Amino acid sequence: MAKNQEFLELIEELQSLKLDTNRCAEALDALIIIEDNKHEKLVEAVNKHRAFWNQAYRVKHPEQDLFPQELDAANNDFLAPDPAQPDYHAIQQAAITQRAKFAIATKRDEVVLLKILNNNKDECRDYLGRVVVGILEDHPKWQDSEIPDREQPIQAEDDEPIIVNESEDTLPDATIEILQKYAAARFAISYLERLNRLPNAGIEFASNQDFKEFLQPADLPQDQRIPEEKLNFLDKNLFLNELKFYREKSAALLETLYHELEQLDFAQVDQTTLANKKTLITTAPHDVYELIEDNQYKYAELSLEDVKKLQLAVGKKYLMHTLNALEANAALGYLNQTAAQLQGSLKSLPQLQGHNYIDTLVANQEDLKAIKKSLAHVCKDKLKADFKTGIQAKDLNKLDAAATPENFYTLLFQKLPHLEAMKPYIIDDLDLFNALKNDITALQIPDLLKKVGIKANGAPAFTELLLGLSQADRQALVNRLNTSAIVRFSLTTNTNEDALKHFLGDAVVSENAVKKLVAENQQRARINSITNAEIAQILLNMSLWSFGNPAREITQDQIDGINQAIKARQANDDDSYRALITKIEEILVLPPDLAEQLGKNFGITPNQPITDDIKRKIDAEQQRNSVLNSYVIRQHEPISQNLVNFMLSVRKMDNGLVHAINTMPQLEQSLKSIAHLLLTSEDVHTFSQRMTPSQTEGAFFNFLKKLTPERFHQLQQELQKLRLDPNSADQSALKGELARINRQIQNVKKQEQNLYRQLTKLEPLNQVMRIDVYNPGFQLRLNKHQAENREMAQACRVAVEQLSHYHKVLTQYQENLVGNWANTEHEDDIEQLNSELTTELENITQALKKYQIIEQKIAQISTWMTESSTSTKVYGYDGEHVNSYLATREELVEKAVAPKAAQGLQVQVDENEQVAEDAALFKPLPLPDANKVRVFDVVHTYTQNNNQVQVEGRFIYELKSEDNRRVEAAKHNTQKTFDNGYYEVLKFPEAAAKDASELEKAEKETARMKFGLTLAIQALAGKSVLPSRDYPIRIHHGKREELVYVLAAFKALGKSLPKNLRFGNESIQVSSKDALSEQFKEATAAAQKKFLKDPFKAMIQSCTEQMQARHAPEQHKKVSQASSEGVKFYKSHMKKYKEEAEKRQSIEGPTEIPIQAKR
Repeated sequence: MAKNQEFLELIEELQSLKLDTNRCAEALDALIIIEDNKHEKLVEAVNKHRAFWNQAYRVKHPEQDLFPQELDAANNDFLAPDPAQPDYHAIQQAAITQRAKFAIATKRDEVVLLKILNNNKDECRDYLGRVVVGILEDHPKWQDSEIPDREQPIQAEDDEPIIVNESEDTLPDATIEILQKYAAARFAISYLERLNRLPNAGIEFASNQDFKEFLQPADLPQDQRIPEEKLNFLDKNLFLNELKFYREKSAALLETLYHELEQLDFAQVDQTTLANKKTLITTAPHDVYELIEDNQYKYAELSLEDVKKLQLAVGKKYLMHTLNALEANAALGYLNQTAAQLQGSLKSLPQLQGHNYIDTLVANQEDLKAIKKSLAHVCKDKLKADFKTGIQAKDLNKLDAAATPENFYTLLFQKLPHLEAMKPYIIDDLDLFNALKNDITALQIPDLLKKVGIKANGAPAFTELLLGLSQADRQALVNRLNTSAIVRFSLTTNTNEDALKHFLGDAVVSENAVKKLVAENQQRARINSITNAEIAQILLNMSLWSFGNPAREITQDQIDGINQAIKARQANDDDSYRALITKIEEILVLPPDLAEQLGKNFGITPNQPITDDIKRKIDAEQQRNSVLNSYVIRQHEPISQNLVNFMLSVRKMDNGLVHAINTMPQLEQSLKSIAHLLLTSEDVHTFSQRMTPSQTEGAFFNFLKKLTPERFHQLQQELQKLRLDPNSADQSALKGELARINRQIQNVKKQEQNLYRQLTKLEPLNQVMRIDVYNPGFQLRLNKHQAENREMAQACRVAVEQLSHYHKVLTQYQENLVGNWANTEHEDDIEQLNSELTTELENITQALKKYQIIEQKIAQISTWMTESSTSTKVYGYDGEHVNSYLATREELVEKAVAPKAAQGLQVQVDENEQVAEDAALFKPLPLPDANKVRVFDVVHTYTQNNNQVQVEGRFIYELKSEDNRRVEAAKHNTQKTFDNGYYEVLKFPEAAAKDASELEKAEKETARMKFGLTLAIQALAGKSVLPSRDYPIRIHHGKREELVYVLAAFKALGKSLPKNLRFGNESIQVSSKDALSEQFKEATAAAQKKFLKDPFKAMIQSCTEQMQARHAPEQHKKVSQASSEGVKFYKSHMKKYKEEAEKRQSIEGPTEIPIQAKR
């Protein structure tokens, strides 16, 4: 079946399909230039743009292809001539007509449109022919002067003449009329647009008359009216269709342009692009259509309003680019100006001459704010610099205490008033706020170090540790160091990680910071351990090796520097003394006169030959002083230091090499010979790199794996040339390799043990209830556990990597062992070693499986902690496990009690908006059975009197019976019924706090209770208690509060105060005065009741676990026994107390209910 009818319909509908204009034009041009009645040319033209025609057809008929296969000239079933169907001429005429429509729809030259609207059809037809010629020749403009003479044939790109028939049959009158209507519609759109009266695409007209009245209302000036004969061509429906098409296309193009503008960075573009953008900004909107520098934007398809918007957008980008290049002082000056002043200042800038859009931007409040914000951004660096130099130390603490940007900047600009104009535009810049906060920390560090007597540059690792602490931890640590010389000395000299962590207390410190502090303390200890006599001995040894090499002398300045450093050492000046070590490392020889003076101990003088006796003395000195080795090796500059390290490792395999290395006259030659023999080009490259000792060991380890018996035999022959006497080659090599492998196996086991010890720290994270949620400061400890969890995750990853590495290395070893030494006299040894390797590989595989399980636990704990560190915190206790819940605002509102019940957690907010959230009863845990009790602790933060206050409440959830489930909310005698159980609210000392001062008092009370309980459990376990960061208190001081709580704790455990009980240097005893004091007795009784009313059992468990963590294993039994007795005594008292409370309640009404003891 012939297809050209279907193809013809597709051509005529192209414009309605809204495809890419350029692709449409190219496909139509290919059809227009074919000669009549040449079937193969038509097929060729279609095939050239086959993808486009298929796309157009699928838009009209989805999932169908117009051309299912490639066409050829012989395919008569497709586009074949048919008398009953349109022929090639009809297809060509349709292509010409559609091409003209596209020209009308995309060009804005009104001369063309008016020509087409001319009533003379012949002239119109002739002009349309010229339009097609202009299209094919890609003329940029359609003026008469640029239209070629119709008499001359126009050549296409392939030199074939373009046929444009002049007869009336080329474009029938009906076609001309359609094109005239299209031209009229486009003319009307252009006309209305220039008058700023172009309507939106959704406008409708009841009749053609209404349409014409809209075009030319009665009050329209005569010079703006369209001639009546032009109006006759206008068709209402065609106009509306063209308007919709024009608006959609204009909007799509504008969106593309704006997207390109968002990516535009004036600081990165080349000069040509920058010039084009500036031309676009400064050109009048009507003239933008004439721009050709940037013609890829096709401005002709945009409306006048769109062009104005585009100009404004580009101008705004260029303005921000210009402002960002200003100096800070100039930007600050503009920032202080009014809108009118700023408008004049900006227009006077040389870069912005002629940029009239500035008036529009400054007049718009949003744009003006953006301009001011950009100016403030330029001033940021000046603010940071003035902040570091213009803020006194006494004001830093106030700024550090400011919790919000508003409070922070208010205080800051009181001290820096010349920058106050920046405040409104940086108030929401959290990055700047955090950066300035960090600068406060850095500025405070020198003052803090000064307080504890440490020079700012004297302890870099300790300084780094302080920087990593939170403000509270840092201040607490400095306070302890400032008041305790013993603690300060221990922290800056101790090299035991566990001891240092103990001194740091609960401060959240990374493992890396502690390791750096240990390394720094080790260096300080090493320096402090060197005596002046040892320094002189080092200089002596150096001078002895300088004989025969007078060119390598030190200067008198260097000698003076050493003398000054020695004096500094005697004055305990660590900073200056550190320079001594540097000087010693720089100096390798001494001048002859100093060598003579220092060499008297050996009875030798300069230039005296070194006899065997002197050599023996020197060798003895060398054995005594290990430092000398490095200086001996450094004298042999031609030998790579790493190669020397390698050969020093070789001597671990064969003692015969030790003699070769220590024989100085032969050292260089022997090393070169051995290196040349054993090292491949790859080995030479490896050992020529700068490596740490551990890296050198690893490289040597890999080298040994390639050391075959044959290569070792060559090594033995080379050593024999050097008159060395090692053991037999095979036996020596095998022993060396066996020893090396066994050392690696031991390293694996040692590493595995170390990692298991580290991973035991994960246990507290599996029992999350150890976090002390009863203290408002528990968030700090949560952060610490989060840091520990991250470090354990890292340790676990390192463990897996290292074990995987060892598995790979030992597997390779096993292969090399069997391959190199099979079928030799050492076969039995090989078999035994092979068995050991197989066993070790199995152990590593099992360890890897364990670590994978632990990694999963770490991930679960990390997820819990992430959820628990946001919003209001809710912890639910059920037995030994903890679940965390975050209630959304919708759940809070849904489960809220009546407004009157909100007074327990009262906040100063609008009751209608937030009271439901503040008084929420949280969604309970699902209950596994009817006997479980759930306890929820709610930590709530609110603002009162401009201070942040944190209070806690407790909700008890209990399933009363299997058949009758309900929830009762009891708070201030107000009850409300829900489903599935009931809640009861208990007030902690913290929860009773109504402001910051009461909260501080409640915190002290809780701290004293924990101190008394900790001391009691320790004493009952047979351990003495020492002051620490948690308990830096004195017992017999002030009103005896600490003593009261110690005594109450023992009584709460059912014990009496032991004799000879001590706390640090203080003896804990009740004086006769206190024993007879009624006030003391009442205070002790009240404290004892508080123990019973508070979550005593959980506190015992928490304190017990903390004590066990600090005790040796043999003390665990005593601690557990003491705590068990305390729990037993507590249960009996709880039962008695509950009975008394129920009696009182029956008489007096509801009262506070203690924690349910059952599980």
